[in-house]
Amino acid sequence: MIKDFTGPGRSLMKGGEDLVLKRPLIIAVILTMLISAVALAWNAPKYDKIYPYLKNVPGWKAEKPVGQTMSLNGHTFSMVMKRYKKGTKEATVVVGFGLFGPPAAYISQLGGLPSKFYQETDEVIIKTTTYRGYRTFVQIFKKENRGFIGVVLSGGSDPSQIAYVALNFENMSLGEAKAFLNNFDLKGIRSLIH
Repeated sequence: MIKDFTGPGRSLMKGGEDLVLKRPLIIAVILTMLISAVALAWNAPKYDKIYPYLKNVPGWKAEKPVGQTMSLNGHTFSMVMKRYKKGTKEATVVVGFGLFGPPAAYISQLGGLPSKFYQETDEVIIKTTTYRGYRTFVQIFKKENRGFIGVVLSGGSDPSQIAYVALNFENMSLGEAKAFLNNFDLKGIRSLIH
């Protein structure tokens, strides 16, 4: 089981070996499921160049964004995060360039999902879809009124160059979460790929 650095983990499946989705690792989950081969030979923008894309949303209280840039074997990866709250509703937006941080064993367990995937149980809905023209992964925990939307933005001259926007949401419907995500400039974020 992977240790959670932000609080209690959440189980995706019951019985057998659980696949535990942790908040800091959820981005790795979505990218791994959507992209079968990750060969990221590129340089990401520095984390502070991404901050302007995590703007304040009217009616929501927002924390200050946090971010990091990492270099590994000549490749640069960046990720920033900003949390929002409105009453009992909570949203965390993450913008990332490249895939870094998660243990390789965790990624290898998940494999890739086809472009048209749908799974539903009494507890969860998992599907791949399109959102604003981008390949997207959606996961909804029915009983807990929370979920995740991961939007993969690809660009540049190399198709393996990856940028993503992810939204973890609580006490919101999928429709409310999509409406919240509409506040962010996906094309502008994608334009930072180089």
